[in-house]
Amino acid sequence: MKKSISAVLLTIVLIISLITPVLAALKGDIDGTPGISASDARLVLRAAVGLEVLTASQLVAADADGDTVVSASDARLILRASVGLENLGEIPEAHVHEYKFKEITREPTCSNSGRKLLVCSCGKETFETIEALGHDFGLSGEEAPTCMKKGKSVFTCSRCSYSKTEYTDKLDHDFQLDEAKPAGCETKGHNLYKCSMCGRIKNEPLEPIGHSYSKTTGLCENCGLSDPTFYEEIPLGEKWIVADNWEISIESVINHPLHSTGINESKGYTDEQCVLITYKVKNIGYKPHLANATGLIITPLDFKVYDETGEQADNYVCNHTKYAQVEIKGLTATGVVPVVLRNDSDTITFVISEYDSDGVIRRAFFTANITE
Repeated sequence: MKKSISAVLLTIVLIISLITPVLAALKGDIDGTPGISASDARLVLRAAVGLEVLTASQLVAADADGDTVVSASDARLILRASVGLENLGEIPEAHVHEYKFKEITREPTCSNSGRKLLVCSCGKETFETIEALGHDFGLSGEEAPTCMKKGKSVFTCSRCSYSKTEYTDKLDHDFQLDEAKPAGCETKGHNLYKCSMCGRIKNEPLEPIGHSYSKTTGLCENCGLSDPTFYEEIPLGEKWIVADNWEISIESVINHPLHSTGINESKGYTDEQCVLITYKVKNIGYKPHLANATGLIITPLDFKVYDETGEQADNYVCNHTKYAQVEIKGLTATGVVPVVLRNDSDTITFVISEYDSDGVIRRAFFTANITE
């Protein structure tokens, strides 16, 4: 049993000695004194029977016969060496393994590691891991993006055929103007855009732009419609000219006494202020809007008269009444119109309108002093 324990201890010491150099220089030199003596043999013999515990380096020096077990046989050899009958030699230095590549036992792949065998000159073997190679990707397919779908690039490994796909964002639509309908003053318009790649249509509604009335003519610069709130002011004695149609001017406004007639009496006139308005009209190219029209004629249907307070005057029946009518281009006619004012006034406002087949298109007004 003791021999068995010694053998285990010696084995452990030998393993450790492979890493750590021994301190003793000669086999059999157990006590550390110079040279091998009977004292060394005695220590080995005591250790063999369990009476002595040797250190790791002492166990290596005590194994004289090299059987990795400290025994009486080792003590006898050491004793013989102490008297010069044996040469045990020096204790060898600890062996350091130097491994060299022998072969690859498992080839590495793209995703799995490999293994290689290394061998020492002493015959001991060991293995090392070879790192996985990783994929060697190359472009194997490609689809360009469009405005309807993403683009993609396919990459395939040259070693294992594993593939991966990378995507790119869709393109924006390339809208180009395909149809334009401008908005009118009162009507909506639109712009239609068509994608040059996929044909998709996009509608851009346009709101009405509204009228743009001229400050001098009162006409819309876009559609020609008359501004219903526009009146062109014409000084007394000057002409209001309707291009290529006619021109009109107010010559005078004078007070005029009321006359007794059945029509006037039926209206209840008694002492209201009555005035006579004298105007001139020139035909400068008038063309009748109605097929049966007899020519240019300006009547109270074409104008209105207002007193100073803004109330409209009444037409008055009088033998001075005369409407200006001109059939021939270039000629001038004079008209006289009597009116009754609702309120006594020193001035009147004479408002005249130009009409076409759709209604009023221009207006002007004259402000005139009333003379006796």
